[in-house]
Amino acid sequence: MGKAKSDPQNVAAPVYVLVGEDLILRREKLAKLRSDFLGADQDSIGFVSLGANATMRDILDECRTIGMFSPRKLVLVDPADALFTFRGEESEEDADESAAGEAGGAGLNRDLLERYLDAPCEAALLVLACQSWNKSTRLHKKLAAAKCIEFLESLTVANAGGWLVRRAKTEYSKELSLPTANRLVELVGPDRSRLDSELAKLALYCLNEPAISAEAVDTLTGFSHEQQVWDLIAAMGVGDAKSALQLHDALWQADKKVGFTIVGAVFYWLNQVMRAVELLEKRMSDAEITRELKLWPQQRAANVLHLARRWGLRGARRASQLLLQTDLGPKTGLGEMQPSMELFIIQVCAI
Repeated sequence: MGKAKSDPQNVAAPVYVLVGEDLILRREKLAKLRSDFLGADQDSIGFVSLGANATMRDILDECRTIGMFSPRKLVLVDPADALFTFRGEESEEDADESAAGEAGGAGLNRDLLERYLDAPCEAALLVLACQSWNKSTRLHKKLAAAKCIEFLESLTVANAGGWLVRRAKTEYSKELSLPTANRLVELVGPDRSRLDSELAKLALYCLNEPAISAEAVDTLTGFSHEQQVWDLIAAMGVGDAKSALQLHDALWQADKKVGFTIVGAVFYWLNQVMRAVELLEKRMSDAEITRELKLWPQQRAANVLHLARRWGLRGARRASQLLLQTDLGPKTGLGEMQPSMELFIIQVCAI
């Protein structure tokens, strides 16, 4: 079988923008671009990766300079957000005017890239990987018209199970039923990177089996006590100190090293509440906040939003300060984790 050949006709050259936080999907898209534009033979030789510190002028100079050993070059800038971020993203006209003459200004960078698009190097493909993107600029309109920009959609609770089933088959040669996949989503959440990491462990755990079973998921993934920790957090969220203390005691009896796992989960929960308070003050809807914070499942999302409204910013800050004190005590020799967390539970339930 011959090696794969490049097919630059499949690539929206000369510039391609990938927008989104999903690292796995970004890697898949980039791999396809590399294969189509460079081909298997020249994939490594013609590939150049630049980081966040690269200037737009240096990036474009790299695109215009073709190497000796490859007829084409793919230049990746990851992350590229800093190139296009300017003091809170003013309007396009204001940003362009304010950034004029400023070497790192977002407006000037957009202008330089627009000019490059008018006279690009046909032997180069520039790929910009961004977590966010301003759709109100001339640059966006120009790229969108040429179909040179792609927004990478994150998984949702609704479609994560189907993705897991396909991923298990194609990447790990394992069968995975949809109910079992949904159970894994329930335990881990709709994050491709975390789900893929769990799949890799489960595939190894079930090395001699054709399928990943529900029992394997509960044994390997459920062993982290994640559901019990979130039950504890839910009890604290409604001020049920008695149930929270009982759940906390059960966790410690099952695992004497669970303390820092609990603290980490509670820190994450309080951060979600704090951010939900801020978004509520911006008059965002519950659905918008749920999507923005990637809250799941539905009941947990409802609990976070309810607590954000009940506590407000003052209550959320108070709870965060209490947890910080609880975490610092055992680390500085001023107490033990288990009784410190018990005191925290009583205090936070009283807010």
